[in-house]
Amino acid sequence: MSCNALTFVGRNAKLLSLMLLGFIVLFLPQRYSQVAQRNIVHQVMPEYPVLVKSKGIGGIVRFVAVVNPSGSVAKIETLGGNPILVTAAENAVKEWKYEPSSTETREAVSFRFDPIQAPHTIN
Repeated sequence: MSCNALTFVGRNAKLLSLMLLGFIVLFLPQRYSQVAQRNIVHQVMPEYPVLVKSKGIGGIVRFVAVVNPSGSVAKIETLGGNPILVTAAENAVKEWKYEPSSTETREAVSFRFDPIQAPHTIN
């Protein structure tokens, strides 16, 4: 960078920071915004995979369930967790039913898998 460019950046750092912040806020991916909380009317808990549980492997699984207006889970977006535990949790949540709504919503879902206890939600 030339000296003039560095001087421009230095003098306008606050303006550039505000512009960057505005860009981030305006263009955040949808997965991190608009998470709702509809009531669950039918909930199936995941089955802890026997081999994983017997090895003492546990953890937390997090994802967003995209729920259509009728209350069925249309899609699941995984945010993190052990892949084997994610599969078990997704299979259960695909069977969940939420209360109807006028629009599609995005529901945050988290499960804790503990080799000593049954899997449970931690929302």
